[in-house]
Amino acid sequence: MNALLFGTGLAALAFFIHVVLWRVRVPRGEWRALVLVFTVIAVLALTAVLISPRVARFGMSTPRLILAGLLFGGFGIVYLILFSALESDSPTLTMLQLVWQQRRSGITEGELADRSAERAYAQMRLQQMLRDGLAEQVGSRILATRRGRRVTLIVLAYCRMLGVGPITRLPTGQR
Repeated sequence: MNALLFGTGLAALAFFIHVVLWRVRVPRGEWRALVLVFTVIAVLALTAVLISPRVARFGMSTPRLILAGLLFGGFGIVYLILFSALESDSPTLTMLQLVWQQRRSGITEGELADRSAERAYAQMRLQQMLRDGLAEQVGSRILATRRGRRVTLIVLAYCRMLGVGPITRLPTGQR
């Protein structure tokens, strides 16, 4: 029970810090800043346990502390995934919002499709890729940066391994 409370408490602290920081000023590299928040909390918790084992352990054995750390890490990964969906104006979340707004009268499939089509998802994603350094604009062309190519190869390899996604095979010569 202590491991559950400790891991959940650390996740709640990360969420609180995230909200406070974003209310003060949204950082330029939001995702990177959020990873930093979770990393700093993990390092501070580990440091507290190492410096003051009696106080910081909260009566937990080493395996339970490891379990609490794994729980916090799991919360962090799920939180980052959810944040990326919220940050990028996900088509699914937009459709859910449109359905929710019409919850009393409902919305037809055609109305939902028309209102969803008004959103510029591709343009928003492109701007994020440029801002995050995954792509760069050279004249009228968009090119993947070294970092963008690395991320793409990892994602494509993952899709290929699972046999899912829009592209399940790496392009020839791109291994």
